[in-house]
Amino acid sequence: MKKFIIAIMVMIIGACAVLIARENVALSFDPKIMPRKNANLPIEGSFIVDKYVYVGSSQVDGNSLKGETAFFSRDAAYFGREVCNNPTYKSRVVEADSYLWDTYKVRAVSLGIKQKELQVITISSEEKFFDEYIKLEDNHLLKGYGGVLIFLKKESGDNKTIAKYDIAEENSKLIVSNSEKELKSKSGVLLGLKYKDKETAQYGYRTLWISYVNGSFNKVIEMPDLLVPRQTGFWRMGVVYDEYRKSYKLWAFPYVRAYPTVAPVQSDLRPRITDDINIRFAGNDYICVEESISNTESKNNKMEYKILPIDKLEANGEDIVKIFGKEADSALKKSGEIFARRTYGDVEYNTSLGLIRRSGRWVLRGRVLPSSSKALPYVDFDIPYAPPRTFTAYDDLYPPFNIIKQEVPDALDAFTSPNRDFVVVVTNSKLLLKPIVGNNLGDTVMKIDLMEEETVIMSQWSLGRYVEDWAKWAAFFEK
Repeated sequence: MKKFIIAIMVMIIGACAVLIARENVALSFDPKIMPRKNANLPIEGSFIVDKYVYVGSSQVDGNSLKGETAFFSRDAAYFGREVCNNPTYKSRVVEADSYLWDTYKVRAVSLGIKQKELQVITISSEEKFFDEYIKLEDNHLLKGYGGVLIFLKKESGDNKTIAKYDIAEENSKLIVSNSEKELKSKSGVLLGLKYKDKETAQYGYRTLWISYVNGSFNKVIEMPDLLVPRQTGFWRMGVVYDEYRKSYKLWAFPYVRAYPTVAPVQSDLRPRITDDINIRFAGNDYICVEESISNTESKNNKMEYKILPIDKLEANGEDIVKIFGKEADSALKKSGEIFARRTYGDVEYNTSLGLIRRSGRWVLRGRVLPSSSKALPYVDFDIPYAPPRTFTAYDDLYPPFNIIKQEVPDALDAFTSPNRDFVVVVTNSKLLLKPIVGNNLGDTVMKIDLMEEETVIMSQWSLGRYVEDWAKWAAFFEK
């Protein structure tokens, strides 16, 4: 009897333990017991436009933006009628005056901003760009919108913490210096193009002058050869084929203005004579060429990259370390060894470095070539190193290339004005000139036909008063 009672008690205790365990398990998986704690977003809540500032020519009615609402949360972000679902917020800290001048050509003091540093917040979804805001303080944002800077104030019942920015109330328009207005309202680019002549099968070169002044495109001017702006003035450059000597001549010389036209400067500059050569990139002081290696039997497979100073085209090529630094040289050697061993095995090889254009940016490109006379193909590969500003000067793209591809699916390349007022979109057969309206591309205003296998090898930008000066030079050389 005693054993029976003990057995019953054990069973009861065991049943209770199971019930308690089940309850605890159920509770442990209940999301209400352990709520997820998320980090704060860099911007969150509802903001309303209360001021706007013109920083250049614009087709946007700033007054119509007043009262527009922007909202930010983990689920969505929107401004006006533009909505981004499941947004991702990324922030970076920038130096205030430099960023505002580089991006909008306006000084921080002109906007009443006294902060030395600003937080720039980029919003995207599935790696697709949506919008960008500048965080001034917890309760104020700044946003560029088609030639207008708009101030947004957080909607809150406590207005004591709202910062005051010293901007004239009259029309909420900023009175900036005339030079700043001119700089922001005028943009121009010299686009250098390389094409293949159908009759001779040789490469040819031409330059297009494209300008955008006070919200409108001017007439596009076409010039033969490459017109290169330099600190010493404008230079003209090209390649000609000598049928008698069966060789190519790469030439360049400066020009001076001799009213009412221009004239070449007498100099001792010597051209570069070679078996085969073509230009892949043209900057202010250096060019990248693709040139045949001397004394080789299979010339078509023996083309290497070379970086040449414009002032001394006959030079043997610039030292990579001198121009790009040790890191780029090391990256070239390491990547070159990998690709060479994979392609040629134990065959000796040479490496060279050049610049090419791809998907909206200039990139460093390495090449390995077998040293032997065997007709082995060369191998090209990317170098994970950004070209220095001394080469590319301005090379920022806005909107990002993936956004441009959404608007123009057959886009191969694109160039954006430093003023972010227009974009040149490159397709296989045309150049499309589009204004930038807010964060979006406007309708195509002009189309320019491209020749067979024509690519862009130069982009040189000018702003403000320099646009008129460059336009005059372009007119001198116009076909």
